[in-house]
Amino acid sequence: MKNFMIDIETLDTENTAAVISIGAVVFDPDSKEVEDRTFHVNIEFEEALKHGTFSESTVAWWERQNEEAKASLFDPEPVPLKDALVAFEKYVRSWKPKPKFIWGNSPAFDIAILRHACKNTGLKFPFTPWVEMDVRTLKNLLPREAIPKKEGVNHSAVDDCFWQCKIVEMFHGVQFT
Repeated sequence: MKNFMIDIETLDTENTAAVISIGAVVFDPDSKEVEDRTFHVNIEFEEALKHGTFSESTVAWWERQNEEAKASLFDPEPVPLKDALVAFEKYVRSWKPKPKFIWGNSPAFDIAILRHACKNTGLKFPFTPWVEMDVRTLKNLLPREAIPKKEGVNHSAVDDCFWQCKIVEMFHGVQFT
């Protein structure tokens, strides 16, 4: 059964946060397959700030991240927020049949912030609340030594999606119904 995994990067930790990057992949937690067709878009900072909030502590946190993480916010080239969200919706709708669940590191963070960004730009969020799943809960059920090693660039939305998929896949055989 295919599922969506999303990850976002923001300039705040509130549900109203300015979104600066969106990543998504489609995966099957049972077969442990991740589709090749990924989604990654970066948002222009000024445009993101028109539709979301920032906190000095989050900006300071970004300043302490490594150069690869910071560079991932500019490749691909940033676009206006509404264009990014329209592209995300097209990516979601391009999957037939539509994957069953949407996973985020926390629905109260990634998914809620994307829903807020859609609302602020006059768009409809392409998921209903009852298909939202939480990676952080699963991660916290694992013994620390069992948590998979992160690969790729920390805080690159797509690389974080791949890591989060591995956590969900560790619960292979558990029915997510």
